[in-house]
Amino acid sequence: MSEETRLDSEGIQTALLQWAIKNTPVPEDNQDESKPVFRKPHEIGKEWYEAIFGKSDVERLREVLDALKEASEPERIVDLLESLHFLVEMTHNANDLYKIGGLESVLDLLYHEDVGVRTHTLWVLATCASNNPEFQRVLLDNKGFERVLTLWSDCRDAEERGKALLVVSAMTRHCQGGIEMFLAQGGLDVLAELLASSSERMQRKISFMLKHLVFEHSELPHLQICKQIRESRLLAAMIQALELRDTDLRENLVSALHGLAQDKRSCSKLEEQGVVEVLSLLKKQEDERMRVESDYDPREMLAQVDEIILILSRYK
Repeated sequence: MSEETRLDSEGIQTALLQWAIKNTPVPEDNQDESKPVFRKPHEIGKEWYEAIFGKSDVERLREVLDALKEASEPERIVDLLESLHFLVEMTHNANDLYKIGGLESVLDLLYHEDVGVRTHTLWVLATCASNNPEFQRVLLDNKGFERVLTLWSDCRDAEERGKALLVVSAMTRHCQGGIEMFLAQGGLDVLAELLASSSERMQRKISFMLKHLVFEHSELPHLQICKQIRESRLLAAMIQALELRDTDLRENLVSALHGLAQDKRSCSKLEEQGVVEVLSLLKKQEDERMRVESDYDPREMLAQVDEIILILSRYK
């Protein structure tokens, strides 16, 4: 059996396992067994994968990595990256990726000329880094995050930038080293550019990241995240984006601005940028929408709006 045929066969096995994960109910002790609970991929033990595939995950990782070294066609590389992505959805496999020396091979693909290859490589790295402190540290130590930030600031393809944003978001959540590098590499200016010029979907993702980035300020005060935001182009972009009618975008940005307003030194900048006028208009629009749509309830967001306005009035 040829290498390609064998890997295609494993693709069928992978699809079967995905189906099994999705459709096999697993009752929990503290839940009514009549209500199915589905296992997530990372909750499936290694022994189950070895039983289905007849080999360990490390063996399968090595096979995919070896095939990547031999592959030359972008379509083939993308297929292999998809197989790799399925494996690294489990944290222990993501960490084994660098333990067996495979991380550098993946990072090298960030320089590939094909945008599809780069996009899928970013997808793999984002999955590895998500809620995985061990892999986050390794990506920092191997200058992988630095490479991602460079690619993120230079690329213009929307999907590629979207996947790069996933890596950036993962590396700035409860990861001090990641936040430090993000700030040092001018990440806030890139966010400002994207927030002002991207699709609504991308803007929504950025607003979600910003909400959590501001909340990191209380855990890492020495980084002065609020100070850096108010002194960058990002603050003006955030306020301008509030004029868009996307609900999730508005909720995330209001939450981020609410966090900024807790830092007294940010109040003057918020005032200078005309945030009170923008928020007053937003409140009027949301009140009108509530009257028209009976099931629409933005009261939590509007409570934060009122509090921001109140804080700024006291600041004066």
